[in-house]
Amino acid sequence: MPTRESLRSAILKYHGIDDLSQEDQVQIVDGLTENILRGLTIAILGKVPHEAHPRFRQLREAGDNEALTLFLQQYIPDLELLVQEETRKCVDEFKMIVQSLPTASPQPLTS
Repeated sequence: MPTRESLRSAILKYHGIDDLSQEDQVQIVDGLTENILRGLTIAILGKVPHEAHPRFRQLREAGDNEALTLFLQQYIPDLELLVQEETRKCVDEFKMIVQSLPTASPQPLTS
């Protein structure tokens, strides 16, 4: 299971926002990180049996990433692929939103 910091590093490295201000980078990375973790949690809960959900929450809240990964791999052998797919999905959604935003064009001066 990825950590917040590993997701932040991947977003900065691979998604071309390093030319933005530090403040904008932090806002984008924090938002994407939260969305990725939320989407990943939903996907995981759909694959882990309901009776194992309390153990999942316990491990996640304890912050023991190694134990959490081992636990999840019992139910999701392709956990890394799931992480990659959810990350790609969230980043693609973000890119689509950015592309749909109108760009500010300079207005001609009128006299």
